[in-house]
Amino acid sequence: ILRPYQKDGVRWLLYLYHNNFGGCLADDMGLGKTIQAIAFVECRYLQEKQPLRVLVVVPKTLIENWKAEFNRFGKGISVFIYHGANRESSLEGFERTGGVLLTTYNTLLNDIEILIALSFHCMFIDEAQYIKNYRAKTYGAAKKIKARSKFILSGTPFENNISELWALMDLINPGCLGNRTAFI
Repeated sequence: ILRPYQKDGVRWLLYLYHNNFGGCLADDMGLGKTIQAIAFVECRYLQEKQPLRVLVVVPKTLIENWKAEFNRFGKGISVFIYHGANRESSLEGFERTGGVLLTTYNTLLNDIEILIALSFHCMFIDEAQYIKNYRAKTYGAAKKIKARSKFILSGTPFENNISELWALMDLINPGCLGNRTAFI
């Protein structure tokens, strides 16, 4: 059962998605960003007329945790891990049935040409502070992904300087803060 603030978070994600915006869930560790993302996917899964296609990018250390959480709370949603030596078979299954494609930052970067050939309903980037540098190759790869909405999850979306805020906002809602130079 979601807590009231988690329900608000899911409603907010749904609102953003319905209006073709991206968004950021930013709160302290342990307050349920993952469960809010899964609840959002579950809501969309129940509402879509076609198979849902979601990309979730996480640090390598969290990939099994996300799969376990989807298995626990996202009943009926197919989850594929696109990482490691046999990732092509996961991609084939995902393309057949839709669902959730879990991958890592490094796999996103290494296989960007494969992933940009796909279209997603939405993309979640967990621990988004890892790609806050707009000059980084992984940031550039994440920008190239075709998704109706992009969402970032982070306990610390803004740590060091104002350009981090611009970069993350430009990733999820391109152009909303203008160009970088003008914003700074």
